[in-house]
Amino acid sequence: MSEFSKLVPFPVENIRNSLVFREGLPRYDHFQEAIVTPLVRGGAWGVFDAQGKSIDTAIDYWFKSHMPFQKAELSCLLEDVEDNSQSGFIYGGKIFPEPGRNYGHVILESLCRLWCITKDGLNGRRIVFQSDSSSTDQWYNVAYISEIMSALGITRNDIYECRKPERLRDIYIPGPCVQLSYAVTLEAARPLYRKIGEFLAETDALKIDRPVYLSRSKVAKPSNGIVGEQELEATLQALGFDIVHPQDLSFREQVSIFKKYKAVCGFIGSAFHTSAFAHKSSRMIAINHQGEFIHNYFLTDAIGENKTEIYKAPADMLRVSEKKILNSVFSDYLILNPKALGDELAKLAFS
Repeated sequence: MSEFSKLVPFPVENIRNSLVFREGLPRYDHFQEAIVTPLVRGGAWGVFDAQGKSIDTAIDYWFKSHMPFQKAELSCLLEDVEDNSQSGFIYGGKIFPEPGRNYGHVILESLCRLWCITKDGLNGRRIVFQSDSSSTDQWYNVAYISEIMSALGITRNDIYECRKPERLRDIYIPGPCVQLSYAVTLEAARPLYRKIGEFLAETDALKIDRPVYLSRSKVAKPSNGIVGEQELEATLQALGFDIVHPQDLSFREQVSIFKKYKAVCGFIGSAFHTSAFAHKSSRMIAINHQGEFIHNYFLTDAIGENKTEIYKAPADMLRVSEKKILNSVFSDYLILNPKALGDELAKLAFS
């Protein structure tokens, strides 16, 4: 018998019960004229009315009222705002992918205003996004983003991006259907994510009667690194698991994982957000090493009509180790006994 403790269900009811499920559809405001400015991380940016007052519908909130990295103030004088006589828009919000990072934020924050596209299409309008990329192509050509845009019928020519504060006329501003770590409007969110998932569905994909482990061992990140994961992979392979590294797969292949495997396992992280596109997915088993900060996984569960099983690894199996990089403190998680952890995951996945 193993000297190590067992994985135990993580207490999630308080977190689940703290989420807000809004009825109806988000606001969908129309402005004859609005000022749109580029995204500036840590600076002033946003969407404003003709007089330069911030439009609340265009502000993204985290939790109940916290605004992430946004100072909703006009970054220049009104007389310095460009007017290129552009009209006929839908506001798409912010988009900020980086290689190997921000995937989960793009999935939830950068899609949450596109519900109106699912409902009504573009109707000849262009969609305006805000980013801090040097060009629109820099983010549009990220593989999973271009696939998502294709699923929604949005081409590169449909996208307009302000490089300087600019007045745009005849613009619709949809409110978000997801508010990070806090709320979701299912009537808007479910059709949006399901449409993308159905576009990406591999209809001829064979069902695989074994579990898969989503590995993070190839991801270079300053935080939430899993030390000893390669040893865990070897244990799981010997026990009958497939091992995949999501970043090595196409987005279509990542979505299909959540439909074709007997069970999808791994440390909780952005890869599990993909399940939002896999309506009524396979069984999901996640090890929570992040404590209470897991609200968004229950939002994606609600959107996809799924239910992730979340477990906590005891201190004699997984230990946190802090490290300082410049002026920030990050955490690594040390797997003390990969075999014991692998055995525990196998018991769950094959049960």
